[in-house]
Amino acid sequence: YVTDLNYCLQNIRINVENNRRLYACNASQWQSDECKMDEKNNKNPFDSVDVFELDWMHCKQSLQQYTKIQANSVDVIVGSDIIWVKDLVPSLADTLSFLSQHILKKETGYMIIAEQIRSNAISETFWRTMKLRGFERVIVPG
Repeated sequence: YVTDLNYCLQNIRINVENNRRLYACNASQWQSDECKMDEKNNKNPFDSVDVFELDWMHCKQSLQQYTKIQANSVDVIVGSDIIWVKDLVPSLADTLSFLSQHILKKETGYMIIAEQIRSNAISETFWRTMKLRGFERVIVPG
């Protein structure tokens, strides 16, 4: 699954489709309509990518509208460059907490947050808020 706000979804879908075609074809013909799936590799991972809106301010409603996602079915949630506005920290933390409780696989699921620190104060607020919700932060050396 790839999520964002509604105004971003068309561009994301175009990118997924371009990557699906690129995966299926060699780079010199990827824009051609005649591009076919490689016979040796009959499964294209981009065929299973779903794009939908996930509004942090209305997380439950977003997930109710997107009915394909099942409870306790997601192995990994990746958030990249999502910590940037102080006023969104509570909604983001609530959304990640909800996803952790209802969408992630209970025993084996985990989250990865790739953070570009734009403000130390906002970053600290986010991680403090996540800790209050029971999350543990593990920093992976880069």
